[in-house]
Amino acid sequence: MKMLRKLRKDKKLSMKELGSIIGVAESTISLYESGKREPDYKTLLTLAQFFNVSTDYLLQNKVPQMPYLDEIPISFLCSSKYLVVNTLTDDKKDFKDLEDSIKKEGVLVPIIVRPMNYGNFLIIDGERRVTACINLKIEKIKCIIINVTDEEESCRLSIEINKQQRYSTVFDWFRFPQIKSGDDE
Repeated sequence: MKMLRKLRKDKKLSMKELGSIIGVAESTISLYESGKREPDYKTLLTLAQFFNVSTDYLLQNKVPQMPYLDEIPISFLCSSKYLVVNTLTDDKKDFKDLEDSIKKEGVLVPIIVRPMNYGNFLIIDGERRVTACINLKIEKIKCIIINVTDEEESCRLSIEINKQQRYSTVFDWFRFPQIKSGDDE
């Protein structure tokens, strides 16, 4: 369970301390982290509750191949240098309206991310929602996790999503001339 090590280190816990908290030996935590042993269902639930993550997130080294929905700590999200930002509605009033909506209703549309190394996720779509959540001190956000393998594919997907949302502008195509969508071929 690669995620266990990251979560433990993020909380600045030793293997011995975590073992004591959940009721297993330090050596058992070591075996879990190295993948030489799997926790039983009860222990898995205890770990998920302690770290405030889903069991799917803990078992991330066994990510399903199809997109799936999970709630992820915002601190595990990374921005892409190729992320297409909603350039038509980036004024302060519109952003305040977004924050007010999230405060009232929560995040209604999950963001889209892809797994990266060390348990982090790259944002493909939803940067403004993430920023609004950070401003509102919301710690977790619902994400659709997809298995896109590289930055260029992430960028292409971000542009396609924004085209469908009618948010992207001609400037996006000047910013990312190397990326072509299926429509343009």
